[in-house]
Amino acid sequence: GRELIKRDLSQLQADWSELASKVDEAKAGLEKALESWAQWEESLESVNHWLDKTELKVKDMALVSTLEEKQEALTKIKNLRSDIANHEGEVERLGDVAAGLMESSGESRVSSTHTQVRNRYDALQTAGKELKTKWEGYVEDHQQYRQTYNELTVWLRQTKDEVDAVGQMTGDQEDLMLKKQHLQRILDDKDKGFSMLNSAVEMGERLYPDTASVGRDKIRQQLRTAKDVWDNLISDATEKQRKLDTALSQLASYTEGMDDLHKWMAETQAWLKSDLSLKNTLQEKRSQLHNTKALSQDITSHGRVLQGVLDKANSVYQATQAKEIHKLMTDTTKQYEDLQALAKQEVG
Repeated sequence: GRELIKRDLSQLQADWSELASKVDEAKAGLEKALESWAQWEESLESVNHWLDKTELKVKDMALVSTLEEKQEALTKIKNLRSDIANHEGEVERLGDVAAGLMESSGESRVSSTHTQVRNRYDALQTAGKELKTKWEGYVEDHQQYRQTYNELTVWLRQTKDEVDAVGQMTGDQEDLMLKKQHLQRILDDKDKGFSMLNSAVEMGERLYPDTASVGRDKIRQQLRTAKDVWDNLISDATEKQRKLDTALSQLASYTEGMDDLHKWMAETQAWLKSDLSLKNTLQEKRSQLHNTKALSQDITSHGRVLQGVLDKANSVYQATQAKEIHKLMTDTTKQYEDLQALAKQEVG
């Protein structure tokens, strides 16, 4: 009977040891499962918190005003994309934890939850890439506008300086002709400036939808100013060209009249001096006196011609400030007065 009792006790002891071992294994399994669930919950909360925060950053990227602000925003977006890429490992580890829980617990919601997280992360990657591409376009467009606008303002400033310099109505006929030719070259080149203005306007208006209100107002003001400068520049150049044409026309008319007057005075003076010799007969003396009186009247009547030429000369002088014209007016007046005096002497 003792042997039977011993065997029964031994069997009970073995069964107890086996049960205790299974309990320990079950406890260890439960503890591991609880640890995995805790790790899952902690990782899930961390990833969801990061997703919420990052999605908001991508969604709330506000428009800015200047090129420098756009470049700064693009740098932030690139850093944001790097942060998104760096979090891919965390999303992958969350998937490993989910796979372990599925294997140990068979809980299907773990898999669906991870799928939702993965889809959000993939969508965030796509949104970040699209945001970067969009802002790269914003920066490139603004850079092109600034370059074109700066080139336009340089052209307008240089051309205005040239027009201001050329537009001074001073100098002789050769100087005026050179200025007119230079001014004509400037006007011939206006199509280049107009093309630059149109390009700046087109590029500036393209920025309106992608720029904050303060920046849009600044661009509009820049374009309005450029248009005003362009209009004034072309108007000023055209007006100066008209004045140059007028000055050259007056100069040509004055030159022709002055040449004719000097030719007449030279011929008249030569005739008077050649006809001063004493005549022999009374008839010759009467003829000489008649001719001298007639010439004296002609000289007097040419006073109006002289005044007309002097008026034209004065107009040219006022426009060009050419000193040689003023001297020529004085010399011509004296020559005419000397001619008058010679004729009066002969008649008297």
